[in-house]
Amino acid sequence: MKRVTGNERTCPLCGNVFITYDEEWAYKKGNTYYCSWHCLRTIPEKQRGRKSLKKDRIFKLFREGKTQAEVAEILGCKDSAIRYWADRYREEEG
Repeated sequence: MKRVTGNERTCPLCGNVFITYDEEWAYKKGNTYYCSWHCLRTIPEKQRGRKSLKKDRIFKLFREGKTQAEVAEILGCKDSAIRYWADRYREEEG
């Protein structure tokens, strides 16, 4: 019978020490390993590589007179996402 050995790691988010046995089944983002799905999902948005569009931030930029294209460029997202929020902004502002 083949003996399975793992690598001891420390979760960068919560500090738990855990062992990874199979790289394929690890909670991993890039070269960073996490102890659980919860820790992997709670890493900051910036580290996850995903932009979080905040309604208040978008509305503030609209109030400053920015166009949809300018807001999209500032926030690093697609025009279609900003178009959605622009419609909501118009509804709220009347």
